[in-house]
Amino acid sequence: MQKSVSEKSKDKSKKSCVLTATGRDKLQSALEDLEKKPKKCDPDDRDNYYRQSNGNYIISAIAQEVGIDRNVVSKILCPTGLKPAGQCEPLTFSSLDKLFSFLRRDLGDDDFNVADTQAKSSRRKQPPTAPNKYEEFTGALGELNYFKQKQSFQNTITQVRPAATFLIHGKPDFGQRWLVNQMRYKVPYHSEAWQKSIHIKAHRRNIENIWQSLAGELGTSTEPQDIVEGLYQHWQKSTVILAIHDVSYIAGQNLTIFMQQFWQPLVSRVNNTQPSQSPQRPYRLLLFLIDYTNSKSKLEKASLGLLRNADSNQPYIPLELPELEPFNEVMINDWVGVNHQVLSGLWKSSENIESVMQNIIEGDHTPMFVLKQICECFELEWDTDIASKLAL
Repeated sequence: MQKSVSEKSKDKSKKSCVLTATGRDKLQSALEDLEKKPKKCDPDDRDNYYRQSNGNYIISAIAQEVGIDRNVVSKILCPTGLKPAGQCEPLTFSSLDKLFSFLRRDLGDDDFNVADTQAKSSRRKQPPTAPNKYEEFTGALGELNYFKQKQSFQNTITQVRPAATFLIHGKPDFGQRWLVNQMRYKVPYHSEAWQKSIHIKAHRRNIENIWQSLAGELGTSTEPQDIVEGLYQHWQKSTVILAIHDVSYIAGQNLTIFMQQFWQPLVSRVNNTQPSQSPQRPYRLLLFLIDYTNSKSKLEKASLGLLRNADSNQPYIPLELPELEPFNEVMINDWVGVNHQVLSGLWKSSENIESVMQNIIEGDHTPMFVLKQICECFELEWDTDIASKLAL
């Protein structure tokens, strides 16, 4: 029996996907429907168009709006449209799903197949070291930047327990998803946690979609009070971590409903649990609201209260973590120095590692650009070797 999209997306070993004929037809139709209209309100700014006057597509504009790297989009799209089948490269499920969502199409289970990556992986050079060296590298990568956000998060989960709420916000490609997964490792009992990511789509912002997603995972009805009860029962047995990606899409009434009808009652239920009914272990209940478009002001105007400092009396109100910042040269140099033993053990280039890192940061300070370039230096691919293994 063919796997559903949700089952495929959960299979960590099957993240590279290729479009089927059905998927190609759906994507081609969506591209043809893409209007020649500006992203912003300035009709004289041609850089704001998705398509040029000659009908060609502006790949960089599409990539920016989708929220994925231009080079990833270029694996299947070119200025004239969808690449021929023989020239398309596999994309991760997440990237393919984001592209379809941007074009207002749902990625169906018959739109893609799992790519045969065995031959590719055998051709690609693997880190010529023991597996623990690869783990050391990813651990070192997790120490790059985000010091303010991690410190604020650590202080809060120490003071505010068992439940807490956080807002991660910044400009596009500033590593929001990477950061929330780094924070996950600091949550008590995270390795056995019940965890769920909900990715809000631009064309599917209805609160019912969120209720259905949670209810389907929990096996409850879509009534908020039943979902609260289902998650409460999970918290009795394990840490619970929720992540709402692209939260700005539901800023306003839907987010207010989510917080008032679901999150606040759940937090109150957990915090008011009598000692005799508490879990045997100090499990945690955490919600991450993740904003990829630097829309904090939009969220605040939409009646989402934000805390600047941790408050154990209001754990259901999101704590605003410091805004994500670009990387800089000092940060990169310090990171290389602190992790020099691990990095030099994996380094195979004849060039000086410090010089190469300097060239990367001089090219672009955007965190995701830097992280992907660093991975390439160590013969790793961000999408397949790092992003596909992220839990949230």
